[in-house]
Amino acid sequence: MGKMALKIRVTGRAGEDIGFFAATIQSFGKAFLLVPPDCLIGWLAMPGSKQRLFNRISGTVVIETREAEEPEGVTYVKQEE
Repeated sequence: MGKMALKIRVTGRAGEDIGFFAATIQSFGKAFLLVPPDCLIGWLAMPGSKQRLFNRISGTVVIETREAEEPEGVTYVKQEE
């Protein structure tokens, strides 16, 4: 939900969908290392890349989406006034 609210998504370096293995590695830094050290290590070790360490290791990038992505299988119903 957070990625949808910020209109971002995680993809492979060529823009392709990521698999389970890449998603697991990419999430490991957030889950166990915590985000600030993960970001600082990535930014200091690889200046100019603006990538977290575990994004670099997993071969993923975070991109902005142009329009809001709606979840599959959800129908929005407007309440009558």
